[in-house]
Amino acid sequence: SLQQWLCLYCHQLPDKSGHSSGWVFDKAVPLCKYPFEEVESSCYYFSDTQLSFENALAYCEDLTNGNPQEISLAMLGFGREEDQAILDAVTSKDNVFWIGGGKVEGQWKWLDGRKINNQVPFWFGNEPNDDNNKCIVAQEDVFDQLNRFYLFDNTCEDSLNFICQTGNINCPNKFHRIGNHCYFLSWDLHVTLPWQDARYYCQTLAVYDGFHADLAVLELPDQDDYYLMNTLIDVAGYNSSLDSFSWLGAFAGIECNYHWVDGRTLPSSSILWLHYDPNCQIGEQEFHGAFLFQQLRQQDISCR
Repeated sequence: SLQQWLCLYCHQLPDKSGHSSGWVFDKAVPLCKYPFEEVESSCYYFSDTQLSFENALAYCEDLTNGNPQEISLAMLGFGREEDQAILDAVTSKDNVFWIGGGKVEGQWKWLDGRKINNQVPFWFGNEPNDDNNKCIVAQEDVFDQLNRFYLFDNTCEDSLNFICQTGNINCPNKFHRIGNHCYFLSWDLHVTLPWQDARYYCQTLAVYDGFHADLAVLELPDQDDYYLMNTLIDVAGYNSSLDSFSWLGAFAGIECNYHWVDGRTLPSSSILWLHYDPNCQIGEQEFHGAFLFQQLRQQDISCR
């Protein structure tokens, strides 16, 4: 049977024993790379090291091999819920942090050139109030019952903790990020393939970039995957007829025991099987693959 298909990007993790000889493929692609933490869908590093402003900026840039286009001291918009969430995340670490702003030719600006309005609600009291201070810190108001942070001007030479920011981890080219997963959708190719050929396509899709991909697997009966599949169809703008399908990374041989391509068993009692599936018969010589019905139910079908 010729069908469309879904590929899933994976990255390698050591197995539980920690041996380099054993690798498992993890389908989750975290939004932030270590040592950054996810805060409000963005990536930040909260230092335990105290440095001057210039050395803190250099430290941030060194976290990505010195590429300042990818990482810098954190720049906040202030006034957004996201900004307060970032500052809330550091309240248990310290109460003063360098952030990526300073005075340039008499104007307060973020490192990306945006102006910092002196009336921004997060400036503390009558700050900024010292013409000799050229840098900015985010500092907790110890008298604020909500432990909120505010902007203060500061001399750039002080040794303080700091917050770095970087971009999110992007999915490889041609893949769509849905939650913590990266999918390739064959919809746009206008091509249908048998199961084995669709799997080969997935496996070769990212190999030259040093990645791994395979036909998509689900964590059934995880309802999150049910949601993800609905989202995938929305992303693809998939408006085909109701008899349209897409291959998934599950299969059964003549014993009719279904397995995902990552080795896990796919039970016949799964809540997402269509009511009359799986209908594989023991002893059949055909190789059966699982696929996704557009109405989000699994069926099995001959792979040929």
